[in-house]
Amino acid sequence: MTKYNIVLSVMFVILIQFTFAQKMQEVTQWPRTQQADVLAEKNWLILKWIDKDMNTWVAPPEDFLAHRTPGATFDVTYNGFSPTARTAFQFAVDIWASLINSSVPIKVKANWTPLAPGVLGSASASRYIRNFPGAPMNDTWYPIALAEKLNGSVFSPDTADIVANFNSNFSNWYLGTDGQTPSGEVDLVTVVLHELCHGLGFLGSMSVDSASGMGSWGLGSGFPFIYDHYTENGPGQQLINTTNFPNPSTALANQLTGDDLFFNGPEAVGANSGNRPKLYAPSNWEQGSSYSHLDETTFPPGNPNSLMTPQIGNAEPIHAPGPVTLGIFRDMGWSTQSGGGTSVVKWEETFTSGSPPPNWLVVDNDGSGDALEYRQLVVFQGGDTVQPQIAQSFWFGNFSNANSSGLIDEWLITPRVQNIDAGDSLYFWAGAIGGSFDDSLKVFVSTTGNSLSDFTNQIAYFKVDGPVSSWHQYGFDLTPFNGEDIYIAVNYYIVDGGPAGTHSDNVWIDHFLITTDSVTGISDPDRPIANRIPQGYSLQQNYPNPFNPVTHIPFSLSKAGHVKIEVYNSLGQKVTSLLNEYHPAGRHEVAFDAHRFSSGIYYYQLEVNGFRQVKKMLLMR
Repeated sequence: MTKYNIVLSVMFVILIQFTFAQKMQEVTQWPRTQQADVLAEKNWLILKWIDKDMNTWVAPPEDFLAHRTPGATFDVTYNGFSPTARTAFQFAVDIWASLINSSVPIKVKANWTPLAPGVLGSASASRYIRNFPGAPMNDTWYPIALAEKLNGSVFSPDTADIVANFNSNFSNWYLGTDGQTPSGEVDLVTVVLHELCHGLGFLGSMSVDSASGMGSWGLGSGFPFIYDHYTENGPGQQLINTTNFPNPSTALANQLTGDDLFFNGPEAVGANSGNRPKLYAPSNWEQGSSYSHLDETTFPPGNPNSLMTPQIGNAEPIHAPGPVTLGIFRDMGWSTQSGGGTSVVKWEETFTSGSPPPNWLVVDNDGSGDALEYRQLVVFQGGDTVQPQIAQSFWFGNFSNANSSGLIDEWLITPRVQNIDAGDSLYFWAGAIGGSFDDSLKVFVSTTGNSLSDFTNQIAYFKVDGPVSSWHQYGFDLTPFNGEDIYIAVNYYIVDGGPAGTHSDNVWIDHFLITTDSVTGISDPDRPIANRIPQGYSLQQNYPNPFNPVTHIPFSLSKAGHVKIEVYNSLGQKVTSLLNEYHPAGRHEVAFDAHRFSSGIYYYQLEVNGFRQVKKMLLMR
């Protein structure tokens, strides 16, 4: 993606410099029974605004859309938020609650307050804890929400875990929750998701002092954040390795401003197709942006992992953290729901013109002579209106569609949708008058054709919610049609309808989409691998890595073939062969037991159908 320079006012520069110049280290001893230390210092991360329309959308995660039981509870204290802004904030909270697991409520203090021009939001953990019971790594600072999750108890009941600020001086907020952010406006849900992510732990302690030019970490405490443990440069050198990069030093500053930083945790790498996710490290250190964000060019607008880049544009709603961010969370100690999958829009129709799109069919099956209408606006007596849910047009049916017997049987049929996968879901929006009138819809799927006789698979029959002018999202699992091409039919079906009937009035339908689960990293050998055909051959990063003595090596095959996976030592000598046999297309993995080998770097190679790929792993005995 092309970078866009953001010219901030002198006031912004002064404010940022002042904010970070005021940082003071405050380390206090936790109660002796806990044997933990507390770092009470905020490390503000900001999200910048680009005044440019991006016209992209990343849909909410599958776990959220499916209304699964939340894995976490958030307790939010609002300061200065309007009711509509609070609704958008809560929508973002509910997304995060559907993705992560914690038995301890996560406390958030949310402030609607003036921020510097060009800054949409800022956030920090309120404090950091180290050496607490349950800490996976000693002498390492964990943001308090994560520390409480790992410990299973509340450390500070009267203090918020996350403090997040949102710019009340910014006038172009979009406060809706539907992801349909207009041109020139910024989606508040997206900004809240971003800032909560920082407060939950997507932040490190690295910084570059503008006066001395020295890079440092630990915020003066001498101990790294958990995030810092996984950051390294292109050659694979850890930034917290003081042999290579003293703390503080100009050598460390050079790494932080060299555009060559990566996050190397096994979950994050696995979620990024076996590649280390690149971090944002511009040539000039940007306090609040550098290092603690994903790289903007690597993860551009519209990419499923674009939420945690350092800037956002207009019309760029991102309603999911993405598999890479959730992989980073798992590396740091969070557990995620259902492996952390996130949904990606696979097929969508928003009815953007005044004429029906090609290959959509309407069928009048009751003989009334009236089919569903393609409308841009409906105006009822009394002034109530129905407008499109997202774009320019929608489908409308009413009681006049009934035949002389009071039967309404009208059909709307989609074009063919190809290559349905296990985990795919259908969504569309509908609305009705509500009240005493029962407007109902049936949903059918055909795998053979688009004639009415082909629709033998009824997957839903439900009453459409009101009131007038409203839209409601309805979702359906398409997993039973894995591997098929399908047609979808929505059937407006009412008995005892029409002007004299008691069970119909009006119904409206809009915005169809099918989402697919993204395949993410694998953190547990007992977790099944998605049964989908990959688009190419690939060898993924082993997990865990480093390992002792057993690790697992995932690989993907777009076509069946004879597979060889061999392991070599650092001298290039083959030490063992893990596979030498036929495998079908799909995703597979093989275990490597290194109990008889010494510590060191090893290389593993995949060879199949003329394709060859090599990756590195580290055995630590």
